[in-house]
Amino acid sequence: MDKRVDSDGKGPQYQPGERVYVAPVKKQATVIEQFLSYDYPDSFWGNVRVKYDDGVVGVSNSWQLMKINE
Repeated sequence: MDKRVDSDGKGPQYQPGERVYVAPVKKQATVIEQFLSYDYPDSFWGNVRVKYDDGVVGVSNSWQLMKINE
C-alpha cells in the first residue's frame, strides 16, 4: 500500500493488484500503480498504470476506471 497522501490527506484510490474496467477501450486490467500528481500547491491521485489481460501495459485517467468486484 502506498504510504504517500495527497493534499486532502488521502491515499491512492486504486491499489496495485486491483482489477478494473477501462471504459474507453472496454477492457479489464490489473492496476500496477496510481500516480501522485501536482498542480501547485495541490497534489492529487491522477493517472493509473494498468496491465491488460493480453499483457499490454498502459496508462489511463483514474476517472475512466471502474473497480471490478471479483
